[in-house]
Amino acid sequence: MPAIRFGASSVLFREAPVRQPGGLRRTLVYLSVAASLLVAAAAGMRLGYWPATWPAPWSAPSTPLTLDVADDHGAMLFHWNRNAVAGADSGRLLVNDAGELSVFALSRDSLASGEFRYVRKSDRVVAKLAVGDQEARAVYFGGTPKQP
Repeated sequence: MPAIRFGASSVLFREAPVRQPGGLRRTLVYLSVAASLLVAAAAGMRLGYWPATWPAPWSAPSTPLTLDVADDHGAMLFHWNRNAVAGADSGRLLVNDAGELSVFALSRDSLASGEFRYVRKSDRVVAKLAVGDQEARAVYFGGTPKQP
């Protein structure tokens, strides 16, 4: 039987590797790169390329604009949610009454009231309320209004 020999290259007695000089230099390079990135990010925020604040991921959704319509003896009463138009300076109500388009400019006060009255001419009325970048639509199909 051959004898088992433990030589100088045995795993059990191998010497620990010697640390190379330059580890401190490498650390300083990494720190200077990190500091440069922080300075660049701060300069980007200052110049407007990077937002200074981030929106909260859990922020509440804005109130959507809705438009409802009701008939009141031949007159149309349009209602919208006032919370969705809070702070708006102006808006437009576009009414298509049997193919005839009417555009009504709404001021801040009329938007805050939350309603608009319109005397319809037909039994088919389609309306669109536009405030800023929000839009809402309402459709009415009812009886023909009585003529006085």
